[in-house]
Amino acid sequence: MTNKEYLSQVYHLELKIKQLQLRSEEFERLSNTVPGSNYDGIRVDGTHNQEAPYVKWIVKKSEVDNKIATLQKELERLKVEILEVIENLENEDHKNVLIMRYLDIQTWEKIAEKLYCSTSTVKRWHGQALFNIKI
Repeated sequence: MTNKEYLSQVYHLELKIKQLQLRSEEFERLSNTVPGSNYDGIRVDGTHNQEAPYVKWIVKKSEVDNKIATLQKELERLKVEILEVIENLENEDHKNVLIMRYLDIQTWEKIAEKLYCSTSTVKRWHGQALFNIKI
């Protein structure tokens, strides 16, 4: 794993959590709907499911919410670990660039604006920081 891939883990984990949160919201929406009877279909005798139709969505939402909670704990652990690695750098500008880019997930332009320098300088500091960081 390269230094950049290591630092990018936070972004990918946050993206996964956001996707799961969207799925959870959809399951929440589905669990609040009650489908009507279907009189157009062919009637089939046999065992009838006694469970309310919205129950499966509640169960799925619960499963997704548990997974989100687990991933959020992992995200916090990962952020602390990456911050410790970044803090081992000597140059403060390099530290700031890596923190803003990989922990705060900011664009090059935002970082340059906050550090009062050009985007090319930020990218140069980023390259130097990636070269100097030790995982």
